Amino acid sequence: MSSHKKEAWGSRVGLVLAMAGNAVGLGNFLRFPAQAVQNGGGAFIIPYIVSFLLMGIPLLWIEWAIGRHGGQFGHHSTPGMMDVLGKKKWWKYVGVFGIFTNLTVAAYYCYIESWTLSYAYHSVVGSFSGQTSAQISAFFSEYVGISEGSFFNFPPEALVFFFITLALKVSTDLERIGDLCVNIAERTLELNEEPQLKPYIDLPKMAEAAEGMIVDALEAFLRGDATLAQEVTQRDDIVDQLNVQVFRELLTFMMEDPKTISRATRLMFIGKYLERMGDHATNIAEMVIFMVKGKDIRHLASREGGKTRS
Repeated sequence: MSSHKKEAWGSRVGLVLAMAGNAVGLGNFLRFPAQAVQNGGGAFIIPYIVSFLLMGIPLLWIEWAIGRHGGQFGHHSTPGMMDVLGKKKWWKYVGVFGIFTNLTVAAYYCYIESWTLSYAYHSVVGSFSGQTSAQISAFFSEYVGISEGSFFNFPPEALVFFFITLALKVSTDLERIGDLCVNIAERTLELNEEPQLKPYIDLPKMAEAAEGMIVDALEAFLRGDATLAQEVTQRDDIVDQLNVQVFRELLTFMMEDPKTISRATRLMFIGKYLERMGDHATNIAEMVIFMVKGKDIRHLASREGGKTRS
């Protein structure tokens, strides 16, 4: 029996909103106003809507259908989805471009976020006081390196805000780890009110492994150590295997004696919380690898038959 339940959307509205957000993207917000001004103002809306109806919606449905079809075969990345889409073996190599596209979009979004953070900071400290729109535009041209003739001439300030943006993403995983710690504490208080079900062997091992992953993931982030981060991602399998072992053992207790169900269930929850901690540590480690090497490894697990994390 497997401990993993098939994931599903909580509501139809959530699914529609998620798909709409994915389809719209930052391009509409960043480029649409300028394109409208340069191409006839309000009249630009007409070809925009026509393109949306004739191209945008059909492409949206095609992407959705490919994703659902690939998901039925356990594939969550474009190479696998394209591989089951047709009988030709070379289809999966076409899907590889989807991974590179995802990497490009992730880098673009992260840098836009750091750019926005920089703008908010300079607005608060008054850097733009008394400046014209042309001067402000020149400021950000220098920020992204355009003034030096190349997009790769990043000034130190841009790198600092890029690092801050990644740190904010890391803080999200840390906040969720904190919530999981609270959940474990609550289940522990409940377990203390009843006799101990069994000697705890695998759960302490899980806790030690998850704690080590979190510490090393943060150490890799602070040092920019991609090698250590890679080791953290590999250790996630150890936590997963221990969680499966705990689940099977506790399931045996529940089948043999129904009176143990409440205690066994709480222990299962603790095992699941520890497993989720390992996932969040892995998320941080994957961000470190992306930050140092510019390599997105989040989809490699699904391509190799592993699990995906959120």
